[in-house]
Amino acid sequence: MPVLTYVLDGDPGLPETVTASADSVYSFTKTIYEPTSGIHKGMQARKMLVQVLSNDVNMTKDGTAPTATAGTNLGLTMPKDSNFVVVGINAIRNMKWLNAVAGSNATVKGEPYF
Repeated sequence: MPVLTYVLDGDPGLPETVTASADSVYSFTKTIYEPTSGIHKGMQARKMLVQVLSNDVNMTKDGTAPTATAGTNLGLTMPKDSNFVVVGINAIRNMKWLNAVAGSNATVKGEPYF
């Protein structure tokens, strides 16, 4: 697998790990990318480094709910062990995901940059 390099300018915030169980739609907690306390209070993340740690996920960034592969397959499939950067507060706010394969659990980790 090739080594990927990310240039993330800015100050990193607190990461969040979310395990998507069953077939529900998930997103990051708002206070992770728009904190109400701490050194980033009142700031908005400019970027979010995202890791898909276990099982593939279907992801959208426009606020619509993604669907499982067995359904209408709405969203971009991000494979297990992938890393990517979401740029812009609107894309971060509207990012949603669910397990790409119905009935499996996926874990997604995100770290905001301010």
